Amino acid sequence: MKQKQEKISIIYRYDDVHAYSRNEPEQVILDCFRNNNIRCVMAVIPFVCAANWRDPNFQEKIPLPKEKIDFIKPYLKAGVCEIALHGLSHQNLRRKNRISHFFPGNRNKNRFSEFYGQNHDQQLKRLIQGKEYLESLFETEITSFVPPWNSYDKTTIRCLDELGFEVLSGENDRSCTSGGNINILSANARINDLQNLIENQTEKPSCLIIQAHAFDFKKIDLKQGQIHYQEFEELIKKIAQHPKLMFTTLKTFASHNKQEKRQ
Repeated sequence: MKQKQEKISIIYRYDDVHAYSRNEPEQVILDCFRNNNIRCVMAVIPFVCAANWRDPNFQEKIPLPKEKIDFIKPYLKAGVCEIALHGLSHQNLRRKNRISHFFPGNRNKNRFSEFYGQNHDQQLKRLIQGKEYLESLFETEITSFVPPWNSYDKTTIRCLDELGFEVLSGENDRSCTSGGNINILSANARINDLQNLIENQTEKPSCLIIQAHAFDFKKIDLKQGQIHYQEFEELIKKIAQHPKLMFTTLKTFASHNKQEKRQ
């Protein structure tokens, strides 16, 4: 007898929400998820650096303003999104960059990182400051961490465990395994993979984590953009209605994983 196929979990992780990020794509996304009664993840930078994110030299940091908080809070309270910590400032702190293994096509590109290679106290301090700040602003517990550039190391995981985080969503780094309570959920897809997921009838993953940015939209970036707002809304609606696909959040997916392991 053929076993019933379980639903594929989809986590839409929208990165780089910060003091001067554009509200327009964020509102399109949040309204779309609210209208379809589904949830997404907003990865928020508490104190974004003011100039070049890749420059490790000293820069002014800009805190998340009241206007951005007031914009997101109603969606959070309505259960539309989970807030994840996306670094402290999203500033590269590495003078020498390592090679990326995030996507196969990126293996020859330099990597940047806010956390990789920093010592325990440095990483712990940044995580504490970011977590406490977002929790005070949004009045919610922050238990998911999205490292800038998806880059982290074993020390990052240890610090997250010490602070009560539950999830790290970054690259699939086989040299880093969680020895504690941290679920490592690797970002493994882009927005165009959602359409492929519906059309492709071959073997599918149990969870698809979409790493999304404002530049995914053609209105924001004509060169990198992959989709128009209306196309995005139609695609999300189609997936929300699909019997074998299910949107969830990092925290919820990790919680279900933990429950299954106990059984």
